[in-house]
Amino acid sequence: MGTQVPTPTDSITVSPIKRDDCFYVDTIVFQVEDTLFRVPKWGFEEPECFFADMFKSALPGPGPNGEQVEGTSDDSPIVMEGESKFHFRAFLKALYSRVYKVLPDPRKPYDASLDRKVDISGYDEWLGVLHLATKWNFTSMRKKAISEVERCFPRTKLTIWEKMDIARKYNVREWICDGFFWCTYLMDEEDAHHLDSSTFSVLVILRSTLHASVRTMANVSLDSLPNPLTPVAFFPPDLAYQVTIAQYVLAGSTAVLIWDILTNLHADIKMVKRVKVNLSIIVYFISRLSTLFFLLGATILQTAPLSNCQPMNMALKVMYPIVLPSTSLLFFFRIQALYSGNTKVVAFFFCMWLAVIGGSITPAIGVGVMNIGTTDYCTNSGARSYVFAAGVIPFVNDTLVFCATSWKLWKNAYVTQSIHNNVKVMVLGRHLPAFSRALLRDGQAYYLTTLTVTLVTIALFFDNSISVVYRAFTGTPNFALMNSMACHVYRNVKLGVYRESFGVTGSMSLPRHGRTVLSTTVLGSRNQGPDVGASSTRHDGQSSVLEVELDHISKTSLEKGGQRLGHSSDVLPAV
Repeated sequence: MGTQVPTPTDSITVSPIKRDDCFYVDTIVFQVEDTLFRVPKWGFEEPECFFADMFKSALPGPGPNGEQVEGTSDDSPIVMEGESKFHFRAFLKALYSRVYKVLPDPRKPYDASLDRKVDISGYDEWLGVLHLATKWNFTSMRKKAISEVERCFPRTKLTIWEKMDIARKYNVREWICDGFFWCTYLMDEEDAHHLDSSTFSVLVILRSTLHASVRTMANVSLDSLPNPLTPVAFFPPDLAYQVTIAQYVLAGSTAVLIWDILTNLHADIKMVKRVKVNLSIIVYFISRLSTLFFLLGATILQTAPLSNCQPMNMALKVMYPIVLPSTSLLFFFRIQALYSGNTKVVAFFFCMWLAVIGGSITPAIGVGVMNIGTTDYCTNSGARSYVFAAGVIPFVNDTLVFCATSWKLWKNAYVTQSIHNNVKVMVLGRHLPAFSRALLRDGQAYYLTTLTVTLVTIALFFDNSISVVYRAFTGTPNFALMNSMACHVYRNVKLGVYRESFGVTGSMSLPRHGRTVLSTTVLGSRNQGPDVGASSTRHDGQSSVLEVELDHISKTSLEKGGQRLGHSSDVLPAV
């Protein structure tokens, strides 16, 4: 029997073509509104999700009769009815976060080093992710979306009722519990219209049950707990910490103002004895005392067990329109003196002062208080958005007053006109008479100091990412600082503390009884003559020191005096 020679075809076995385990990516095509999305299939294979049963069988491909399987091509996409492409795109960014980082940018050439940032940072995007993850039962994605939406809440302007609606819509139990907690303690009659009848009934039952349980707890565990009804026990830990910090700042601001009043008490007594009592003196003490009473009242309201919060709150509402306007009125008197011959400027700043009064009324209307749980302690129940006017309008007024005062004092400079010299005059007070320079520097000290705190207060008020507690209490130290600095500037003028020594050619002296304050100053006009100031005489062996104050000598007599000195003079009126 002969041996059979194998043919080439006998030695070759044909193996079936298969897909690589790693580098063969199955994709799915979705249509959302008017946009197509092609994504890897594995993202939608999460167990128990809406798409799990749809894709757990064979890979998408041609059907047995040659028809296209839904989702395999642009011509046969899976159509997502009623969904937003904006929300679906955000959902895909979160679902394929690692893939999204390396996807090429269609607007740029391919870059192998590309590491794109997953930019799902907005509240609306994460809320869309939460919506789709809840609807399609993506458990892990839902947890992440809940965390991110909660992180975005402080930057939104949602009310507690809107947050409750979101919590119930997406069944976020943590938010529902927090919402019922706050509603139980913070809800008043005005808030009841936000609720449907079933929710309102639940809150009424919860409030009654909770109050009864708290009373029972107080009776049963009073011996074992040192203070079972401490007010911070009714707040979450982070909010309790913030409230405590706010109380410390409030008490500290009150202490600083009391210290400032006591430190300058001798100066106030001296001012009353030396200067004739007039309207500006009365406003000065009204500003001082109203700020003190307001801070004391606010401190008592936030820290003392008052039981009934409304009487103290009403007293503070009365003080609101007095504190800031009285302080601003001191600077209006200065503008009125500097621009005594310009009725338009004076009228404009009087209107600005009226605007300050209007802005100061907003906290009295838009800020409320309530008891903390069942305790006798009080806390703010919220502030309306228009309350920001109480900070913005005084800030604008102070800015205009500072600019107008600096401009008027700048005109007293005796120096050649140039940009370099003008900067020296406006910033450093160079080439100004002594009194004008002192007024300019005091104005700069007041404005730059209060500017910082006021800008911080305004910025915090509009920054929704910061706690409401922190955004609210920064206005309190601003009251104390503004009053302290404004009264400091006023006292310096009234007491004539601005002094400047200058050499005198020949013999120049005043009798000893001339030590009483001369209530005026004569300021040399621009580019004319030296600086001449007047004050109580003091001899230091080398020069006469003249102390300036503006109260008793008339403008006409000073102009005549300036002419007798051999030059025209600008007389700065009383401020």
